[in-house]
Amino acid sequence: MGFKVILDELTRPPRTISLAKALQIIEQKDPKVSSDYHIMKYINRKHNEAAYKKAVEKTDQIIAMHNDCVKPNEPWLFLGDLSEGEIIDADDIRDLLALIQSLHGNPKIMVKGNNDTFTNTEVYNYMGFQYVAEKTIVSDNLKIIFSHEPIDISEKGLDKSGWINVRGHSHGTNLVYNMSPEAQLDVWYGLTQNKVLSLSRLLELYETTSVHDCKSLFKSYNWT
Repeated sequence: MGFKVILDELTRPPRTISLAKALQIIEQKDPKVSSDYHIMKYINRKHNEAAYKKAVEKTDQIIAMHNDCVKPNEPWLFLGDLSEGEIIDADDIRDLLALIQSLHGNPKIMVKGNNDTFTNTEVYNYMGFQYVAEKTIVSDNLKIIFSHEPIDISEKGLDKSGWINVRGHSHGTNLVYNMSPEAQLDVWYGLTQNKVLSLSRLLELYETTSVHDCKSLFKSYNWT
């Protein structure tokens, strides 16, 4: 309801691109990739002044980190949980819209996460995302399934042919789902020392650096 009010206030239609164009950008332009920003998480902490202040500062830090790592005209792929599902008030949505629009990147491509609860995709288009996927973006050329929540690649038999799931959701923890740790790459910024890296760099770290948490945390967990 809140965003319906905001949509009525907006006159310029948002820019959008097709899935084919989004895939072309992902496969050929080496976008920066990140997940789980949870912008304006302070909305659900208004009852506690200290927690509210800390959460506001966290949002400011995330935006500053992102804009330090991603250039204004650099492609950016975001893998879900942009904000919080509790953001429903019109004034809060206006604030959220301005904050998300301030994030660098062009074009911006998004896979929705479990906290990205606006059902109208146009909401995210107005935030600046030119392509928005509900669950996954699948690149046959790169052999990558991009998602928010983990997908069991081995269960599908795809790990044996070189496929990988590049995703977010777990915030670097290995206590996720009871599935094989193989072919999983968590792109949460906390695993890369609060930096947003390019897809090629993330894949390089996954393949070559045994201490990179995206891989080692999953490898070290007892999944039985």
